[in-house]
Amino acid sequence: MDPARDSRALASKIREVVENQRGELIAYYFGAPFIESTITSQVYSQVPLVAGLFVVLLLLPIFLLIRRVGGALLIVGCAGVSLVWWLGILQLLGIELTATASGAALVLLSLGALFNARLAQEWFESGKVSFSPMFPASFIGAVALFLLSFFPLPFLAHFGQVASIGMLTVPLSSALLFLPALS
Repeated sequence: MDPARDSRALASKIREVVENQRGELIAYYFGAPFIESTITSQVYSQVPLVAGLFVVLLLLPIFLLIRRVGGALLIVGCAGVSLVWWLGILQLLGIELTATASGAALVLLSLGALFNARLAQEWFESGKVSFSPMFPASFIGAVALFLLSFFPLPFLAHFGQVASIGMLTVPLSSALLFLPALS
């Protein structure tokens, strides 16, 4: 199945045709469009619970470690900006955000918050920030994730593209937004 096509729309069209023609037969739907459609529906139904739990688990350690509301909000805000930039770059490149790849958004937000928390901790302790270990680590991570885009499994290849772009937005947003706010 072409990963660029919407599996829910395809499954809906197949169901419509079968339901119109089946008569008294019982229809059992299976195959890639129906599996992906079912998984997508289940993922979207769990989004409010997962998002709420994720926000609590993300914010609680930051507030406990930083102990400054402004610093914690700055950390989460910069992570949120990297998420918005990531979505914008995906839109510009014409890369679709699928249910499989949307999990990368939570990972990206977590990495952005941890990246900025590390910078804040260093700044609060010494008054200066060193990007030297973080930029190479982010770049290596982005390259490693991009290598997934060459896998023969379409959902894994798509995840590699999406996650590698996101991995590059984290240090970029930190360098352009977080550091000037600290100085």
